[in-house]
Amino acid sequence: MNKNMVLKTLQEVAKEHGFEITLMEADELIKVFTETYVAIGEEIEVGDKANVGAVVVEKKQTKPRKGTSTLGDKEVDWEVPAKIIIDLKAKTSFKKEHEIEIS
Repeated sequence: MNKNMVLKTLQEVAKEHGFEITLMEADELIKVFTETYVAIGEEIEVGDKANVGAVVVEKKQTKPRKGTSTLGDKEVDWEVPAKIIIDLKAKTSFKKEHEIEIS
């Protein structure tokens, strides 16, 4: 699904809820959602979570990693430092409510 299709879907869902929005307004709403997740992620402490609709915003600290990768016939050492990240995922109740069983 490309960006334009996502914006049209948002526009249609908004209309179902009584809001007439343009594609440009839909695009701005996506930006507002993104900035909201970032603002919440910046306000909460590492290890804390916040529920925002169907989304869980969590601040996590990653562990440092290092290793060696083989690229062709060369071995390359690499290292990733510890980081603090903002993680988004769907709420468990949302996942369960919208799961489709296949056989």
